[in-house]
Amino acid sequence: MSMAKKISMLLLAALLAACGLVDVRVEETLTPVALPTPTAFQQSVPSGQALSYGADDDDTMVVRTVAYPHVVLSANGISIEPFEQSLPERDYLGVDSGYAYRLRADWRALWLLGVHGTQNVTMEVYLQPPWSEAYEYWDYVSTEDREVWGADFQNELLDSTIWLSDPGLYRLRAVLTVRAWLDGQPEQTRTATMETELALMSLPADEPPSSNEYFVPVFGELEANQVFLDWRSWAFGPCAITTDNQTVTRLLDEACVAVENGDLDTTTTRLQQALDEEQNPRWLATLRGQLGMLAAVYGQFNIAARHFREALNLWQAENDAVGTGYSLHNLGVLVMLSGRWNEGEYWLNQASQLQTHMSDWTGTVFTGAQLAVFWGATDYAQYMIDQLNERGLPQAAPLQAWLDTAYASATATAAAIPTPEGD
Repeated sequence: MSMAKKISMLLLAALLAACGLVDVRVEETLTPVALPTPTAFQQSVPSGQALSYGADDDDTMVVRTVAYPHVVLSANGISIEPFEQSLPERDYLGVDSGYAYRLRADWRALWLLGVHGTQNVTMEVYLQPPWSEAYEYWDYVSTEDREVWGADFQNELLDSTIWLSDPGLYRLRAVLTVRAWLDGQPEQTRTATMETELALMSLPADEPPSSNEYFVPVFGELEANQVFLDWRSWAFGPCAITTDNQTVTRLLDEACVAVENGDLDTTTTRLQQALDEEQNPRWLATLRGQLGMLAAVYGQFNIAARHFREALNLWQAENDAVGTGYSLHNLGVLVMLSGRWNEGEYWLNQASQLQTHMSDWTGTVFTGAQLAVFWGATDYAQYMIDQLNERGLPQAAPLQAWLDTAYASATATAAAIPTPEGD
């Protein structure tokens, strides 16, 4: 018996035991062997070697696994567990970027000896477009009925792929239904409902800003502490803002003089006052970003996160993918620094996703560099250092310093581990 088959049968036997369907006793000792080559996508084989690994075009999709349904059919009855998964609160995607949204159910079904049974998995998708007040029926996919006599194991993927061409905020609902029945017995059904939102952004008419002047730090010591914000949120500061509101203009004049003199306190005060007076949503988003950068430099991480969150909402409402992307990044960094790791990682992953869709490659480098530090991923950090050096960006040096310290710490830890006498 192959290693994969033994593992699969043991796992499913454990599920059976937990459901009280069979009495399981494991006595065989597994000897490590090479794993078999995975079978082709969407191919079902009657053994534990049916290992699903994805579709050939997954690299052009945003793939979200909604559930890992498990079904066991035996002479003693049927056990169904949907094992539904949480979807992101919101996914950010670029329209006409070549990427689609894919919902996936990775299902497994086991028929034991002496049974004649059928199972079926379906997924219905409903969308509420930005122009509608109600959900609309969007897609339906099914495994069709899988009828089996005797022992069998099947593991396949059930995918619903969604292409959307209009920007805006969509609400999505996926309803998964798992059904199974045996000869002469009533059908058993389990359902699971998962919801999320899709924020679709139009790709920028021009390439995202990528020259070094947009990314070079202006003030503070964030980078020396391995905090790699995207300085495009600073947008060259208050001196670069032009508005028709004369009250705001006078406040920006004072903020401009203050920042040039290194008076960041006055700069913050005048920008906050300008925020109260300005009406243009794009300038409001810019002011929020600048206030976020100032608060971050002062170590006021929660305040900075609030500014970046408001900037994100404004840029998204304006259908500005570039502003949305760097606001997602900066929000993720500040949320993580505030101690909310899972949420921060979510925002950073969303930033990387949207940046990739609009080919904002320098933006992805900053997001990757920050994730490398948070994860303690030295190999990934080295790759990001190479990318920063290739672009001539000064953030490469503090990231290299962090990497050198990480290597030195690992070496010291290894040297401190006692070795057996005689070695």
